[in-house]
Amino acid sequence: MNIYDIESFLRIVQKGNFSKAAESLSLTQPALSQRIRLLEDELGYSLFMRQKGCRALQLTPAGEEFLGIARKMTGLWSEALNIRPDSGAPAILSVSVADSIMTCAMPSISRSFLRANPEIKLLLNNYHTRDAYRRVEEGELDAAVVGKRFPSTNIYRKAVYTEPWVFICGKDAPYSGVIHPSMLDTRRQLMLCNKEVDDWQEFWFSSSLNSIAGLAKISYMDPDLFEKDLWAVLPLTVAQLLERTAHGQILQIQDGPQPRAVDIIYRKGEKSEIIEKFIACVRREAEKIPGIHLLN
Repeated sequence: MNIYDIESFLRIVQKGNFSKAAESLSLTQPALSQRIRLLEDELGYSLFMRQKGCRALQLTPAGEEFLGIARKMTGLWSEALNIRPDSGAPAILSVSVADSIMTCAMPSISRSFLRANPEIKLLLNNYHTRDAYRRVEEGELDAAVVGKRFPSTNIYRKAVYTEPWVFICGKDAPYSGVIHPSMLDTRRQLMLCNKEVDDWQEFWFSSSLNSIAGLAKISYMDPDLFEKDLWAVLPLTVAQLLERTAHGQILQIQDGPQPRAVDIIYRKGEKSEIIEKFIACVRREAEKIPGIHLLN
């Protein structure tokens, strides 16, 4: 039994059914059901009544008793996490940030966070998204700012904002107005390797093999490239950075890729108060960017 099992049980009670609880925990319903079955096996009794044709979720008498104990356990766990063995030592928040977010949005976020929370030491890393999920799950990282989603059993996900994909090219390139994919020559394309772009590329152009370059990270992009009649479809914040540093121009693209969702993932209960401060800071900074859509 661990704190995630207890929190899963309480979430089911709160939401009233397994499907809503699983969605709020970013789990599949079978994964959540398996977690509860293992908890029941360990306790030696059933927590929920399982009757065919009964839609209402009901606790067993033992489940009712366990509910009070579970609430006490989460309270004690929260108290334990707030213990500071050395009040003079700064709290540390270790965060991995996706490359494109690290390059474009993170400088202002980190400055704002550290100004508002001078007692906290912020350690930033840049791991591949799947690796970041693993490190958060295993406790090596406190949180990660990611632009992709992967299934996970012990991670909570806070959807922070979405941003559109836009068209960017050199100021002297022969493009203006609203761009449609049918107007584009992929032989002049700089392609950022990303699931949303891959799907869009496959739909409109059948392949990405014709693009002049495929970039795994935005930091690999040379600002001088846009002086060579090249173009790219990029997340808004990435394009805004290149507009400033590469003398590019941003144009709206019709029928572009699906907006990119930016999430913060973390293990609930571990440094929860600090992580909430970090999430609030990311939201404040994102709100300042025109075109960004904050999520509740």
